[in-house]
Amino acid sequence: MPRRGGGCQPRNAPPCLTFSPFAFYRTRRSGSVFRPAERPLLRGRMRTGSAGSRRVLVVDDEPHIGRIIQLQLESGPYEVDLVSDGTAALEKIRSEEALDLILLDIMLPGMSGLDLLEQLRDLPHRRDTPVIMLTAKGQSTDRERAGKLGATDFLTKPFSPRKLLARIDELFDD
Repeated sequence: MPRRGGGCQPRNAPPCLTFSPFAFYRTRRSGSVFRPAERPLLRGRMRTGSAGSRRVLVVDDEPHIGRIIQLQLESGPYEVDLVSDGTAALEKIRSEEALDLILLDIMLPGMSGLDLLEQLRDLPHRRDTPVIMLTAKGQSTDRERAGKLGATDFLTKPFSPRKLLARIDELFDD
């Protein structure tokens, strides 16, 4: 049977890969799965600083998005703490634990990300911590408020994990 362009091939064609950013690679014929431990997710120029790895707090109430971000960052020079609500995030932020970056969703159970950002900026030991807002809410009022509260960047969902990693890399290269 002749090969057709794009997509998966008919029954006798070679196996093809399908990809979803929220799933692992799976071949059509064999059903084998390539897991992140076997296939690195991160490609690019992530550098380790002189202090080694950096600590990142990821605050997102959508478990699959938080896990994707965590896997991407942990395959580079980052240690990641993942929390899924505003109250748990506030406890982490108030602690004296070192955090080099915070990735923060706006819509969270318990407390909004913008309220969390406001409280974070009132803490002397977190005043200069970079914060990237990740949200499905792309309204200009949220973007303006985040900017006034001192957010470093604002990315709307869906976002490219590679672009996020490139932005994080830029922050730490400065």
